[in-house]
Amino acid sequence: MRLLFIHSDPFSYRVTEKTQFGEPITGDLRESAQLENALVVFIAAEKPDEGYEDEVVERVRDAIVEVNGKLSPSSIVLYPYAHLSNNLASPSAALKIL
Repeated sequence: MRLLFIHSDPFSYRVTEKTQFGEPITGDLRESAQLENALVVFIAAEKPDEGYEDEVVERVRDAIVEVNGKLSPSSIVLYPYAHLSNNLASPSAALKIL
């Protein structure tokens, strides 16, 4: 698992197209947003994470909680970002982790 934390003020995003593995945007998820004081966590699931998804999620959660405690952001954005690794997990494993 690769993580890249960025404390951003502001941070904005806009969904422009659905990928072949994308899921529908429902509930609290929005197609676009402008956020102030955001902790942006870019995430890439890797091959060695496959089969250990629950443990990986716990480690990621712990890392996010630790950084959140130091920065006290107003919001946290989990942002799938395959460019962090050249050894990506399968889409199904990555979706399970995310």
